[in-house]
Amino acid sequence: SQAQLSECAYPNARLSLRPYLIYFKPTKTMSHHLTESQLIEFRQAFSWFDRKNQGLITPQDLEECLNALGFYPHKSQLSQMIESVISDTQMEREIQCVDFPEFLSMMSKVLETSDASIELKNAFEFLDFNGDGELETDELHMALQALGEDYSLEEIQEMMDFADFDSSGTISFDEFVKMMLST
Repeated sequence: SQAQLSECAYPNARLSLRPYLIYFKPTKTMSHHLTESQLIEFRQAFSWFDRKNQGLITPQDLEECLNALGFYPHKSQLSQMIESVISDTQMEREIQCVDFPEFLSMMSKVLETSDASIELKNAFEFLDFNGDGELETDELHMALQALGEDYSLEEIQEMMDFADFDSSGTISFDEFVKMMLST
């Protein structure tokens, strides 16, 4: 949404995200589904580090970009990551630059293997008793009771209100991740 785009973590980023949200289709190498908020964050980061405004990130800028996103690959891992996604011109292969769709493919793979992502997914699934992909007040209350935590329904509702960014009355996985990363 426009509100999300205006709250850019990378203030000088050029944001032309709408075409990617509409036409983005995971490739056969992209099994991790990227959320809208991940797409926005990755587009902002990519734009910030595309210093020459050519739609490409050099290996050095890619390393900085990944670090800014919280990932710290070794040089050899970075080279392997680049080689696994480059699909364009011979010149691009020689200088190992990555375009935005290739960057999304790379980030999808990174997230798929990320321990933090797996732990958050497991935690969310533990709390989501009915398996519908949304946390409700009573599910959170039961899960916390099962963990030996004694919170009142008012305290549980405060937690829900804090994490329910879209005011839907439930907490989605995206909202859960945002909440966990903000604490």
